[in-house]
Amino acid sequence: MLRRRPASALLRTVTCLVFIGALAAAQPSSADWESSKEKAAEVSAKALDAIVVRPLATVRVIVGAALMVPSSILVAPSGREGYETAYDVLLAAPMEYAFKRELGSF
Repeated sequence: MLRRRPASALLRTVTCLVFIGALAAAQPSSADWESSKEKAAEVSAKALDAIVVRPLATVRVIVGAALMVPSSILVAPSGREGYETAYDVLLAAPMEYAFKRELGSF
């Protein structure tokens, strides 16, 4: 003689099967997977830039400003051209790298 299952057990079984089917159908396609990998890489690059690279670049600007004073004394005999070169190397390029570029672009 067959035993009949209670309605709650049958409902639980059907609910589990529907849930498993929904999970199987919700798997991302390969195109979605690639785009999510690219987004994750972009977010990681932005986070690395904001947390590590920008503060170090700011320190580079401060060090460049401190080195600008003695270098301007040393390049004074060569005139304005030497001063502009020192400014470009010690301050302009580091400031552009630290403050003007887009977040995550190295």
